[in-house]
Amino acid sequence: MNIIRRIISFFKLSVDEKAIYRNEINLENTRRTLYISLAAIPVSIIHIITFVLKLKNVSGIEQQWVVSILLSHITILIITPMVLSH
Repeated sequence: MNIIRRIISFFKLSVDEKAIYRNEINLENTRRTLYISLAAIPVSIIHIITFVLKLKNVSGIEQQWVVSILLSHITILIITPMVLSH
C-alpha cells in the first residue's frame, strides 16, 4: 500500500506546480499545438496531391492502401480547421 501512495504522490502536482502548469506550461503547449495543426494543412495537401497522382498507376491492395492514405489526409483537412476554431 505504501508503494502505491509513493507512485501516486510522484505524479501528483503540488500547489506551486499546478500554478506553473496553468500559467506557463499549458499556454506553451496550446501555442505549440496550434503551430503543429497549422503545419498539418500544407503537409496533408502535399500528400493528397502526391497520392492522387499515384492512384492512376496502382491496382489491387496497393490501390486500397493509397485510397486509405487519401481518406486519412482528407479527414485531417476537415478536422484541423474545426480544432483551430475552438
